[in-house]
Amino acid sequence: MDFLIGIGTVGLALFTALLAYATWRMAQAADRQATLSSIQVDRAHRPVLVPLQRSSENLNFRGGEIFIGGGPHISENPPDRPDLPRYSAALLAIENVGMGPALNVRGEFTAPRGAGAVRHPTEGVAVGDRAVVAFETWAGDSLGFTGNDVEVSAVLEYDDVAGRTYRTRVAFDIGNNAYRSELEHEQRPATGLSRRLPRLLRPSRTGPLANKPGEPEGPERGRRDGL
Repeated sequence: MDFLIGIGTVGLALFTALLAYATWRMAQAADRQATLSSIQVDRAHRPVLVPLQRSSENLNFRGGEIFIGGGPHISENPPDRPDLPRYSAALLAIENVGMGPALNVRGEFTAPRGAGAVRHPTEGVAVGDRAVVAFETWAGDSLGFTGNDVEVSAVLEYDDVAGRTYRTRVAFDIGNNAYRSELEHEQRPATGLSRRLPRLLRPSRTGPLANKPGEPEGPERGRRDGL
């Protein structure tokens, strides 16, 4: 009798162990499924901002109109404003080729002779839409470049509807008149870049003035002015 009880006890223990293992496996499968679902949701709403470059095309935005066929557009201040840097703003045309809207677009721009940052983030760029990101400097640096320079670069940071932050690193090859982009993704809210932005800026009573109609942009203007 005791022998049968012992066998029953061992069998119950084995059954309990198998049940626990099966439960653990089911929990692991549920976790994997939840992770995959989260990834699918992220990808379904992920924005992707890239530079916009078209041959002989202009882009209208709330600050005016820029030509988007020759790299970043450099805004020039008038000669009668010696208190302002000559080239104090760079305008980068972008488009959203991702699956979700890009919110709170900000960033930094680095030129051979200076750097600028976004003072007023772009509110949002819907899927398939175009926009212009304005980088400015009030530190006396120049954001201009010439055909003799190698490249200029920018870092764009933006959020999705869930608050996740994404980053696009952009480089413009001046000699070849071509962009290249590198995408990054982070789960936490953006803090590092946004904390660095104020160091590049100083308050000003006036903003940069756009080019006069018919003036060249980017490398062409730089060659003319000997920047």
